[in-house]
Amino acid sequence: MTDSYRAIQAESLKLKRTLALRLAIGCPTLIVLLVFGMYWGRGEKMAGADPLTGYAQFILTIWTIILFPLYGALAAALLAGIEHQNQTWKHLLALPVSRSTVFVAKWAAGFGLLPSAHWFSQSVSLGRQKFFE
Repeated sequence: MTDSYRAIQAESLKLKRTLALRLAIGCPTLIVLLVFGMYWGRGEKMAGADPLTGYAQFILTIWTIILFPLYGALAAALLAGIEHQNQTWKHLLALPVSRSTVFVAKWAAGFGLLPSAHWFSQSVSLGRQKFFE
């Protein structure tokens, strides 16, 4: 158990200054700003009975259908790219920790980025929604 915990801690430290972590904040913000711009320019045509609910639903739809799968693939590639760029796979797999622990830690780091990006997307959209009330 301690090996798994330490491996996950090491992966979180590796993520500190990476593009994958920046994209967890940047991609949802981009979608919210895009939808905000659409509503700013064409709000009277897009508004239904409750424009704020439509705004939040539109953000969720675009994020979930279009960008979230792309972000998931990109985050996985960027996480693996950390080891490929520095050519440290051999060193990482030669450590006195089982290979499954290393791969589970990588998986946990990637899986931790996905819900955090999704949560950030919803919190930013709801924050914008509260701004207009």
